[in-house]
Amino acid sequence: MILSILGHLVLFLFLLVCLFSLFFGLPGTWMILGAALVYAWVTGFAEVGGGMLFMFLLLAAVGEVVEYVFGIAGARRFGSSNRGIVFSFLGGFVGAVVGAPLFFGFGAIPGALIGAFLGAVLIELHTYGTAEWRKAVRSGWGNFIGRIAGVITKMAIAIGMIVWLTVTVLM
Repeated sequence: MILSILGHLVLFLFLLVCLFSLFFGLPGTWMILGAALVYAWVTGFAEVGGGMLFMFLLLAAVGEVVEYVFGIAGARRFGSSNRGIVFSFLGGFVGAVVGAPLFFGFGAIPGALIGAFLGAVLIELHTYGTAEWRKAVRSGWGNFIGRIAGVITKMAIAIGMIVWLTVTVLM
């Protein structure tokens, strides 16, 4: 009984880590799939079966695609170049890492968003020159908005996966 409770506690804590990892650009939905797979294996697939694992696989893949598409769509909509998109993703990752130590780890969230904006703006300024600063800021804004939309959507998918797994495990 105590071992079962401890196992569930470890699972749920890991699921929270998976959710939080999304802000760092890490594959949180894939980590949730991995946690479900380990749980299924440890319990002999008694509660979590192959159908659920397959659906988690699909949801994780959809989350990645949607995040990527939203990020690019937002950037393109606001006139970002290919370099602006690439440096926005790099800036978002660097910003998350730099911001992580702030506010008990929650600084990664604004760090990633600010980093995405700055990554796009700085490379566009470098490419087009300071005379085109409005275009550079517009590109940064598009990358920022696209990243927010992608992260929110992927977060919703991850929350759905966590709720589904939690309900399945506890029922």
